[in-house]
Amino acid sequence: MMKKITVSLLILLLLQVCAYAQTKGFAYHANLDTVKEAGFYNIEISHTLNAHAKTDFSDVRIVNDSGKWVPHLLRLPAAERTDMAVYEIMPFERKEVSAASVTCVVKNRLTELSVIELLMRNTTAQRVCSISGSFDGSNWFIINDSIMLQSVAVTEGDKTICRISFPPSSYPYIKVVVDSKKTDPVNIISISAYTTAYAGIRKPLVQQIENPNCTITQKDSAKTSYIRVTQGQAYQFERLSLLVSGVKYFNRKVDMYVPQVDNHSFANPGRLHESFTISNNSTLQFTVPHIKTKVFYLLVNNDDNLPLTVNSVKTALRYRVLTAYLEKGKCQVFTEYEKIAPPVYDLTRLNARLPDSIPVLEMGTLIQDRSIVEEPMIAPKKDNRAFLWGAIILVLLALLYFSVKLTREVNKRKVTGNDKENNIL
Repeated sequence: MMKKITVSLLILLLLQVCAYAQTKGFAYHANLDTVKEAGFYNIEISHTLNAHAKTDFSDVRIVNDSGKWVPHLLRLPAAERTDMAVYEIMPFERKEVSAASVTCVVKNRLTELSVIELLMRNTTAQRVCSISGSFDGSNWFIINDSIMLQSVAVTEGDKTICRISFPPSSYPYIKVVVDSKKTDPVNIISISAYTTAYAGIRKPLVQQIENPNCTITQKDSAKTSYIRVTQGQAYQFERLSLLVSGVKYFNRKVDMYVPQVDNHSFANPGRLHESFTISNNSTLQFTVPHIKTKVFYLLVNNDDNLPLTVNSVKTALRYRVLTAYLEKGKCQVFTEYEKIAPPVYDLTRLNARLPDSIPVLEMGTLIQDRSIVEEPMIAPKKDNRAFLWGAIILVLLALLYFSVKLTREVNKRKVTGNDKENNIL
């Protein structure tokens, strides 16, 4: 019995050591909300997290309650949309069939719609249909009232596909009414939207995560305005937006510089990172190469014009998430480890199909590991003047001692020499 207990304790100790080894070296960690049901979850890359991670986020880890890394994918949702044509099946809100017509009301989940397809049981009948749109499903507005179905029909097996084009519309509800010509109605199986993935689902998509406000210092010279922008931390960003005033009409070139040394200044702003043009008829929003820095400079070329006043500068990073399959329990996020190698997970190779809707797991406050970032103690400066004066006094005393001794030796020799002379005489 004692042997089993000893072995169990040893195994538990080894597991704790292994778990500690998995997380040792990370400077920050944060708790995630408790996972109540196993499945895929997204963890948002907030401005707090991006300030303590590499620009490729290769030093970020998701760790389970056993201290082991959980495989994850770094995803950029906006980049996952393409311009390739896709079909979106539009669910029926209601379908009514009568001797006079077939009426189908469907839910439009797309931001914009200009083509739909009707899937029907095989038919060669000529039919006229109308398309209407509505914001609430009750009040309708006509889009097109005389569309011939059979003229563009395509037969696939025992089904007929009729494609209908109309002016671009963003109504949340679409109504299709097919005239039966007082004969038997057509059998509509489904209605699909023919669109592009770029048009997107009506569900809002977060485009970017804004960093906290920046501090601005501006200095104007004869030809150039120098703006030093300071962020609260070294936040990552790839979007830049400005708010300027002072001149109604303007068109200026702006150079963005990033410091390379600690003693940077307006005269030594660092390395040129990007150039762009600001004008009164632009959005003053720009995309710059992805970078992580606390301070950067904007140099505005004024030529012979009056200088502009830069009222605010905002930075932002495109919306990113960490997607992982998590089991029930507690998890943490660890980050900021300069020397760690990027992880290699099977999840990136499997290219697993992810659910269309993945819940977001909230992340708590980042906690700093003091043992990793502990700054060395700097000894207070000592006043060495007393030591120096003491050393000088000792040297002077030593010189005095040897001088006196030397003088005595010289005098002694003189006396001895005189005595010898007197004896000879």
